[in-house]
Amino acid sequence: MLFINRQCVILLIAVAFVMTGCQTLDKDLAQQEQAPVEPVIELTPMEKLHQSPNTYLLSPPIISPEVAASFKQALVMVNNKQWKVAKEQLLAITIAAPTLSGPWLKLGDIAVQESAKEHAIAHYRQAIYVNELNYFAHNRLATLLREKGDFQQASHHYRQALAAWPAFVTARQNLAILLDIYMGEQPAALNEYETVAALSALNNQPESRQLKGWIADLSRRVAAQKKREQRAAEQLKASSNNLSKEESTNEQGATNE
Repeated sequence: MLFINRQCVILLIAVAFVMTGCQTLDKDLAQQEQAPVEPVIELTPMEKLHQSPNTYLLSPPIISPEVAASFKQALVMVNNKQWKVAKEQLLAITIAAPTLSGPWLKLGDIAVQESAKEHAIAHYRQAIYVNELNYFAHNRLATLLREKGDFQQASHHYRQALAAWPAFVTARQNLAILLDIYMGEQPAALNEYETVAALSALNNQPESRQLKGWIADLSRRVAAQKKREQRAAEQLKASSNNLSKEESTNEQGATNE
């Protein structure tokens, strides 16, 4: 009998322990449910574009401190328009640091200043060969190609610049100008202009009256073009229907004969 009582006591203690544990668990769950939930902020497509990674800056080449100091000194020479000594130093850096595309970019800039645009094109191409993510080189090469009338290649390099950094406003605006004025692709150009305006606003830049005017003018032209295309489609449909009716009438006449 004493043995049975002991078993009952042990069983009661175990049940009490389990019940206490369940109550504690219920309290924890209740507290979790009552805790404030942090709101999930969904970014707009334009905000996502604005925050897109800059792949060029995310993959910097490894260079020695001496090369870095030499390149910094060369940049000072370029800013001071000391073209001759700057070119000599930049060329030396291309040998010391063949994975660095910046010196080729600056050699291209100097060539533009010296009105040697073919040399500039070659230097920008070399910068891209060294680092295909150098969106500055793509953008500047595209502008020179546009001036030469090679619009398809210009478009390609503007788009390559944007592939490296989608939020690169300068290349996006240049692409819009190319599409609008040189390639006759006004709807695509309008989309790029509007993207430029949105990105500029996210960058806290003051609104550009010139850009606003371009968007307003192009919006009117695109809307007018859509109306012309719609009227042309309706006229074509009406003409097709009339032709079908005439053919049907002719067939009936032939049958009656």
